[in-house]
Amino acid sequence: MIKQIILNHQINIRFLKIIILLVFFSFFPVASASELSIGDVTGLAGRYISIPINYVHTDSVTAVLIDIQYDQSILTPGSSSTGPSAVNHRVINRDISPGVYRIILYSSANAILDTGNVVNTRFAIQQTLLSDTSITLSLIAISNPSAVSLTNTTTSPGVLTILEATLDIDQNGKAEALTDGVLISRYIKGSRGNNLVRNAIASNCQRCSNDNIEMYLKAALDSGLFDIDNNSVNDINIDTKIINRHLFKFSKNKITEGIVGGARCARCGINDIIDYLDSLTP
Repeated sequence: MIKQIILNHQINIRFLKIIILLVFFSFFPVASASELSIGDVTGLAGRYISIPINYVHTDSVTAVLIDIQYDQSILTPGSSSTGPSAVNHRVINRDISPGVYRIILYSSANAILDTGNVVNTRFAIQQTLLSDTSITLSLIAISNPSAVSLTNTTTSPGVLTILEATLDIDQNGKAEALTDGVLISRYIKGSRGNNLVRNAIASNCQRCSNDNIEMYLKAALDSGLFDIDNNSVNDINIDTKIINRHLFKFSKNKITEGIVGGARCARCGINDIIDYLDSLTP
């Protein structure tokens, strides 16, 4: 207990020191032209979404302090991680007030941020809500290797579109093996565009276009919706076989026969798997 208290105290002190340094930098501003943005993303109700923060700039930037504003009745923040454009950087994050999530991106080695995706922040989406919700950024401070604050950075908000989590990919009111099952299998195998949707969309579809179907499949895949055995892998030889057996209405004892049971699965029992599949089936 004492060790944990000391550790928490050390983390709080480190968090405070970084904030003080970044705010201190703001007294020595240098004009810059750059943009922090979220962009528009799609997530599924009751699932997780990783929201990317992108930074476009032409300066040498080492540290960024930003706040994300979100609707706490819809989203619950999780952890943040550095993106591919933040090599040799670390990220600290925490809620600072209801609906405000603070992120500090810094480098103890004074490494320079590249242009592109610098931070990814994970949010849990409420189970029942289907709507659009805005996510905005507030820039607190940005500094260069000389501890000089850079100004004239703009921020661009994003919109999170929340869709229903379902195996009914073409949204015709039914999850069917010869349409939805084919779309899922093809997407996980890597098919895109016409090769993805050819002869695999119901005539009474509500989600019919290539773009909308790909957008939904990407959101579903990224959220782990198709990871039926919950082993953190979308496996064509396991997950899609289980999905298609379910859609072809195999008997209970045949759905996972010869497929599930390995040491890595976290959803292994037949009852748990069927309950999960049923929750995704109209």
